[in-house]
Amino acid sequence: PLPTEYECLIVDKLKNIKHVVMKIYTQPGQDTNIVSFFDITKRKEAEAALQEAHEKLRLVAVIDELTQVANRRQFNEKLNREWNRLKREGLPLSLIMCDVDCFKLYNDNYGHQNGDRCLRAIADAIKQNVKRSIDVVARYGGEEFTVLLPETSIEETQVVADRIRDSIETAEFKTDNGQTIRNLTITIGISSFPDKSFDQRGLIQTADLAL
Repeated sequence: PLPTEYECLIVDKLKNIKHVVMKIYTQPGQDTNIVSFFDITKRKEAEAALQEAHEKLRLVAVIDELTQVANRRQFNEKLNREWNRLKREGLPLSLIMCDVDCFKLYNDNYGHQNGDRCLRAIADAIKQNVKRSIDVVARYGGEEFTVLLPETSIEETQVVADRIRDSIETAEFKTDNGQTIRNLTITIGISSFPDKSFDQRGLIQTADLAL
């Protein structure tokens, strides 16, 4: 004898899809039902717009605006989360640090706008060589990038690092006036836990020193 509500989609006579709440009420002792429809399309549209706005804010908070890879904040959060998880499970966590060689000279020769184009292209090249969804490519700062590789041994990390290095060294980068830049290189350092007994800070420091 209590109302029953369902949220559903209906198609009106103009073939527009509407969001509605359908309420069904059966009076005690009656075999017939009273069915009411309430249009909540505007409310659902407002909820969708709000959700989209929240998603944009979330992306701003965790994505580097220039290169569209993870920013330093997201890298730190992911490192902390994966470190704790993999330490419990006894699985390796590896890190690649990449530094674009002589990037100040590149900026001086071709200008900062072309420097930005170059960083975007390098970020794309790194992403193309990191295949798994659990891996994190991040801009660590300036012309430095990191790749966090959960459940990856030091030997497997070496393979990924070599692949990234080779792909950038053989790539061609275009300036805004169509000039082709070849033989751009990066320096890479890697480290892995638990191959060495250190904490999160040590994982970063070891890769950084390896540069």
